[in-house]
Amino acid sequence: MKIRKLISWISMWSFSILGFTGLVLYFTPHGRTANWADWRFLRLTKDDWGAIHVILSMLFLTTAIWHIYLNWKPLMNYIRNSSKKITFAKPEFLVPLILTLVFCLGAYFHVPPFGTALDGLESVKSHWEDKYGAPPWGHAELASLKSFCKKMNFDLDKGIAALQEAGYKDVSPMVLLRDLAAANDTSPKAVLELLKANAANTSPAAGEEPQVHEEVAPADGKPAPSGLGRLTLEQISEKAGVAVDTAIRRLEKKLHTKATADMKIKEIAEKTGETPMDIWAMIQEGE
Repeated sequence: MKIRKLISWISMWSFSILGFTGLVLYFTPHGRTANWADWRFLRLTKDDWGAIHVILSMLFLTTAIWHIYLNWKPLMNYIRNSSKKITFAKPEFLVPLILTLVFCLGAYFHVPPFGTALDGLESVKSHWEDKYGAPPWGHAELASLKSFCKKMNFDLDKGIAALQEAGYKDVSPMVLLRDLAAANDTSPKAVLELLKANAANTSPAAGEEPQVHEEVAPADGKPAPSGLGRLTLEQISEKAGVAVDTAIRRLEKKLHTKATADMKIKEIAEKTGETPMDIWAMIQEGE
């Protein structure tokens, strides 16, 4: 098999699939909505599509570099003048460069038609949120059932009984809402709706919406950074202005678990049944 033909076909297939996954990701909901409602397209979650997109982009980049290497001489011939000297003033070089820069700058400065496409993106994301709703707080699906019921003012024992009566399996106080939903082929949103219906039927003040405990930083603390779950303990300790050793000691004292500087907050949350916001607050609260 000739390497030139192989590289050309890999480039073609990876580029085609990359374009398709890019379109899919354009029309997907925001992560908080997708995770909350267990949104899927062709049975794949948003994270699945994102993973495919990233890996295919690496494959395409690799083959593109290889393709340039194999076709270096023809490329250089495109920018040679009649004297066989390389010049960057030829239209074959300048037009593609200018066109690429126009797209980059148009996206950066948000000018039409690029800004229009980006505004349309937000409209699409808002549509999904209107359709599926949003979680009561960021990464609510990563809370344990116990923590979730506490924040939503649901009675934990009654909630567990209602879930078991509805046929849910693997129900326990420490199971993550995400894992509970996955084990029962449903979404965290559906779990909330069941718990909410149960609370409305059993609460003296039937019909009232349960109030969510707002997740705020301590009075003298700092607001939580975005993407909290993806950061390591060392990274958020730095953002909180707390030494990482101090943060580890505070978490060990409050959660009775051993954490390391390179552990992601999402890992600690899943291990302890707390939310990333709870962990952020604990790090700032002091001894």
